[in-house]
Amino acid sequence: MAVSEQPLYERALVDPKGAFQRPQAVLEEQSLTLQQKRKILKQWELDARLIQVAEEEAMTSTSTGLVREENSMLRDVRLALQQITSPAEDEPVAPTKLGASAGAQ
Repeated sequence: MAVSEQPLYERALVDPKGAFQRPQAVLEEQSLTLQQKRKILKQWELDARLIQVAEEEAMTSTSTGLVREENSMLRDVRLALQQITSPAEDEPVAPTKLGASAGAQ
């Protein structure tokens, strides 16, 4: 099955940024359940954080503009997640470079 033939949810879990132009579009997608939207946004957040970590550790050769773009994207993803996550659902975890403890993933 070609990637474009996969259901939107499956494509978005693998590559959220490739499936949606912006995090807000995930929230606006009518075919996704609330749980699916959360999973997609959490994956998008993880992807953005991994890029940040790679940059901090000089593992990539991206330009400063791309770093700023990823920082902005991470902020947009977090804002979208806040719109669909209640404070009770956000479990407190010890912070790491990836934003959560290893056991919380």
